[in-house]
Amino acid sequence: MQRLRTRNFLGILVSVMALAIVVVAGSKSGQTAYADATPTISGTVSFNSAPAPLNSIHNGVDVSFFDSQNVERSAQTNAFGQYTKDATQFTQGVYTTGLSYNAPYPQENSATTGMPNSFLLRSNTAAFTYQNADVTQNFDFTTKSITVTVKDQNGTPVSGREVHVTNVGTSTVTTSDQSLVYTAADARLESQGVTDNNGIATVKVFAGPTYSVCVFPGYVYTDRYCTTSNITVTSDTTAEINYPQPPTISGHIQFNGAGFAVGHGSVVLTSPSVSGDSIVRTADTDANSNYSINAAQLFARSYGEWLQYNVADNQNNSALTGIPNTFLLKSNGAILTYGYTNTVRDLSFATSKIAVTVKDTSGNPVSTQVYLNSVGDNTVTTTDSSASFTLPNGQGQSTNHTNASGVATVAIFNGVQHNACAVIQNVEYCVPVTISGDSSVLIAPPPGTPTNLTAASPTNKPVLNWQAASGAVTYRIYRDNTYIGSTASLTYTDTAASDGAHSYFVKAMNTVIEGAASNTVSVVVDTARPVMAFTTPSSFAGPFTSGPNVTVTAADSGSGLQILVIHVYNSANQLLSLCGTATPAQLTAGTMSCDLTSLPNGTYSIKAGSFDNAGNNKTLNSGSFTIAS
Repeated sequence: MQRLRTRNFLGILVSVMALAIVVVAGSKSGQTAYADATPTISGTVSFNSAPAPLNSIHNGVDVSFFDSQNVERSAQTNAFGQYTKDATQFTQGVYTTGLSYNAPYPQENSATTGMPNSFLLRSNTAAFTYQNADVTQNFDFTTKSITVTVKDQNGTPVSGREVHVTNVGTSTVTTSDQSLVYTAADARLESQGVTDNNGIATVKVFAGPTYSVCVFPGYVYTDRYCTTSNITVTSDTTAEINYPQPPTISGHIQFNGAGFAVGHGSVVLTSPSVSGDSIVRTADTDANSNYSINAAQLFARSYGEWLQYNVADNQNNSALTGIPNTFLLKSNGAILTYGYTNTVRDLSFATSKIAVTVKDTSGNPVSTQVYLNSVGDNTVTTTDSSASFTLPNGQGQSTNHTNASGVATVAIFNGVQHNACAVIQNVEYCVPVTISGDSSVLIAPPPGTPTNLTAASPTNKPVLNWQAASGAVTYRIYRDNTYIGSTASLTYTDTAASDGAHSYFVKAMNTVIEGAASNTVSVVVDTARPVMAFTTPSSFAGPFTSGPNVTVTAADSGSGLQILVIHVYNSANQLLSLCGTATPAQLTAGTMSCDLTSLPNGTYSIKAGSFDNAGNNKTLNSGSFTIAS
């Protein structure tokens, strides 16, 4: 207005001085004609008489001018709600106007600015007539407040929720002075706000239209929650929305019936396939070992779960809680199905306690920290077998310090392979353990390993020999992986072995613990004698008119026949050595013959003997017989 008054003054001055310019009285729209100046269309946009704001969020209100051919030209308000448009390109005639604004939400608070967050208005009637002269067109609109309260199903205020207010159907908006009427299409007038800690959000809207007032919960499964009926705004008003809290995926975590520790454990909801999927929801267990995951934004589908736990050594005694100090369990695939409703998934696991005793080489208790670390990828199953999890290599650990007796007790998952380790005199010693019930294990510096274990085979009495191991006090003998006895010497005879094949190894033992096993030897044990018989003659009763042709058969099914011997003796029991010996290769079907037809008359006896490969022997004696021709 100041600029327009200046122009009028200058116009009068020029007309007086030059008598060439005709000053035309201002019309209803405030027009002034000039012969030597560029005409403009200018004015202000205000709400409740306050200028429309301009800040870093938005560039101002767009003011558009439409001629009879619906050609649009526009300008934008500045920081003071003012706009100016060069009218050089305007044609003379009647113009309608439009106003639009769109501030990015939630960066602008409509209650603070006094204007809606976004709107698009088009005048129903002519706003002004342009005649190559300046036009002043001011726009002031009345806005009112809607104070929206959002409460959940329990009547508790809900904070941080987005409130959206939009016009319903084609709406009419009139300027404050009733001079111009504008139309807004359905949902083209919108204001937003965010509920505070009291569940309240206040927004500004144009006075006059009917609005829907809604809360957008941010769930995947529902659009919005709105007031029971639309609101026609003619004055400041209030509205209340009942807003149910989002569904949850919740449950209870237990170990041997005990709750999950507080503050260090979390339940992680993952996509169905655990491998490579990103974590989508996480919740910590509370003091009652419960967890609750907000299911907002989750699609209806199946999900897997991870369980994570990590507590400092001195903050948790796993033997008391029944929970390993550290673990990461990844479900093997989907273990729960979510369908936009509250979902409960309880998980229970079984652990066992293992008492680890640590001693030095003299058998004295050692004060040290004991660590049990999982080895390899292991499978951990819930106690009801409804779900299985993978405990990746090294992702399970329990630890505790030994007491005055050198004993540290910890809890570990059942059936999971661990290494139990402790440092003794600056050296770490480890023992493999896998338990499915309370157990114990000893860690101590072991003796050396016996070497070069040997034993003859086959044999009827295994005799083991080996070379000494450092630090050994005794040696423990194992047959077929079973302890059978010990000795302080470097040899051992097994008198109790049954017939058949056996394996042997030896471990050195100091005053506390065994060492590693020696090499293993295989031994075939055979304690059965060979089977022998005279096949001819059928009897040695005699007398024989000539020396008989003697045949002997021999066999051994255990270790095999080694040798067969037939000797002939005279009446003085002197060995005549007429037949000798034969190996199995020299026998025909296990039979050896001895032709005695050249023997002179007299009294004789025959002795036959055999040996198998295990050292067993058998002897046959014909008794005395006589040759008398």
